[in-house]
Amino acid sequence: MYKNHPKGLFVLFFTEMWERFGFYTVLSIFVLYLTENFHWSEATVGNIYGIFVGTTFFLPLIGGWIADRFLGYGRTILIGLSTMAAGYALLAVPTKHSWLMFAALAVISSGTGLYKANIYVLVGNLYTKSNAALKDSAFTIFYMGINLGAFLGPIAASTIKNFMIDHYHLPIATAYNAGFGAASVGMLLAITIFLSFRRHHRMADYRVSDKKQDERTEVVLSRSEEKERLLSLLVIFASIIFFWMAYYQNGFTLTLFAKVYTVSLVDRFTFLLFDPVSLLSLLALLLSVSTTARKTSTTRSRVAGGAVAIAAILIMILKFNRFSNANVISPESFQVFNPLFIIFLTPIMIGMFGYLRKRSKEPSSPGKMAIGM
Repeated sequence: MYKNHPKGLFVLFFTEMWERFGFYTVLSIFVLYLTENFHWSEATVGNIYGIFVGTTFFLPLIGGWIADRFLGYGRTILIGLSTMAAGYALLAVPTKHSWLMFAALAVISSGTGLYKANIYVLVGNLYTKSNAALKDSAFTIFYMGINLGAFLGPIAASTIKNFMIDHYHLPIATAYNAGFGAASVGMLLAITIFLSFRRHHRMADYRVSDKKQDERTEVVLSRSEEKERLLSLLVIFASIIFFWMAYYQNGFTLTLFAKVYTVSLVDRFTFLLFDPVSLLSLLALLLSVSTTARKTSTTRSRVAGGAVAIAAILIMILKFNRFSNANVISPESFQVFNPLFIIFLTPIMIGMFGYLRKRSKEPSSPGKMAIGM
């Protein structure tokens, strides 16, 4: 699954993972923080949440233009990550002044606009005509990094919140601020990875307008071909709008549903899915099983996968024996399940499409999107 991909893909994978870790750490507790700290109505909180998420989708249009015309992709990404780190740090400051919170959201949205579109361009630019067939699987792997960050974010938010309440007896709103601080740390990790291994993705930091022409330069399209591609993009846009409308209810409607309509005490079996250590052990178990089950796995990787699986099972047994019969769960913890399923199913999807590719039956990228929808 990971063979023949450039090293730059994995640098950008972990950069994106920590960036998404920060975003989903905030997203998992943002609505809860607003209701707890400012005591606003659900309608008001929903409007703020919707505008915030919406700006993170619209501002990348400007960020892409800035990268294309002025700064280049790598520099724009770095500025975006730094801006988001500052925004999350600002959001971590305990306050009853709403203007400070809105200022933090504006900074975060601006940083996201500079970062979001351009990291995808770098991933695409890593692939030339000689390895263009790997581009679809590259973005699938990259998307798994997004979901790994989305999986770790709510765990961090819930763990830090509970730690601050249990050990420092902080009000719950202030404990949420500590979770926002963890998001800022995630940005710093993303910056560190992006800069430390820059040599692996520097060659992808080029633009079509650059004077230097080589194998990576895109084929010049005719006007009719451009119109066809734009029309295809518009069709995709029209359908994907509804996907994101539904998806981002996890940060608002589903979070409030979990807070109001789900039980807060569960038995020890159920708590295995909510305890951070047990859940990470379960993820390690799933990934190790998928590694050992692949036909292309070496003996060494299978032995390592088996060892990880045994360790994960032992950890879950030890944790299970320490749980009580009534364990408290937090509403933000429910957000780990969607990325968990995606992480588990992504290698299966890559293997399935690889199997179809060898038989010249692999669906097109729009076809895969249609199947997913």
